[in-house]
This record gives sequence, C-alpha cells and structure tokens, in this order.
Amino acid sequence: MGGTVAAPLELDKNWPEIERRFREMGFNRAFRVSTTAAEVVKALKEDLGIA
Repeated sequence: MGGTVAAPLELDKNWPEIERRFREMGFNRAFRVSTTAAEVVKALKEDLGIA
C-alpha cells in the first residue's frame, strides 16, 4: 500500500509529523518521497526474512 499524503515540499518539511501519523494508523514503516526503489526492496526483504 502506498501513496502521497501531501505535496513533496510539505512532506520534507513535516516528515516527523507525517511519519508519526502513519505509525498511528498502524503502518510499521513509512518512506520519504526521496526513498529509492532499491531501498524499499531492501526493507521489504528484511521484513520477509529474505535479506
């Protein structure tokens, strides 16, 4: 599941608040807009125990 909840500049300025909101909604991870696909794949592999 993914998506953008705000404009990129707002995301960057308010990242701690945005990450907190996602965690409060039950997400165990949230990525900044600047996160690369390789970083996401690495995190997913770690989550699945195949890293």
